[in-house]
Amino acid sequence: MGNLDDATIRTALAKLGERLVAARPVEVLLIGGAAGVLTGELPPAWTTADVDLISCHLPQDREAVLAAAAEAGRELSMPTDWLNDWCGLYAWALPDDWKSRGVKIGQYGSLTVYAVGRLDLIATKFLAHRTRDLEHLQQLGINSDDLKFVRAHLDGLAERFPMGQFPEHAGKIEMARHYVDAWEVP
Repeated sequence: MGNLDDATIRTALAKLGERLVAARPVEVLLIGGAAGVLTGELPPAWTTADVDLISCHLPQDREAVLAAAAEAGRELSMPTDWLNDWCGLYAWALPDDWKSRGVKIGQYGSLTVYAVGRLDLIATKFLAHRTRDLEHLQQLGINSDDLKFVRAHLDGLAERFPMGQFPEHAGKIEMARHYVDAWEVP
């Protein structure tokens, strides 16, 4: 586990908001363990190594946000990549209607931070299916309705990303189906 807990992440986001130079309001979306902690889906004491920025409402804001985050990280004696967009490779995996379930984390100057909601967090964790993601899923107390949502989402993704045209995406979808089908609901 990393060393970023709820309080540390919120402090870093506030510092990022102070450092962000923007001529207009900026909105960002977080996923991953940090999103789970900030929304209360994972315990506040749970820690993560980084904060996953999946998108900026306006793509041209990305550079300014990441630069301000690096500056905030230096000021707080944190890694300069505490906020990063490496997870952007998974943007294709977000459910289309995630905005309807998004959770506003806070307003930090001109920066508004949102996180994916519970169902979208669960869906992305099944798709990523790393050891840490499976640990997060265990903490989330997955129920049968959650699994039903994820199965329907995976079915939709499989139609959009067939094996013949998108082998890498299709492989991740099939592996996620394996984990969903094997998941035991208490």
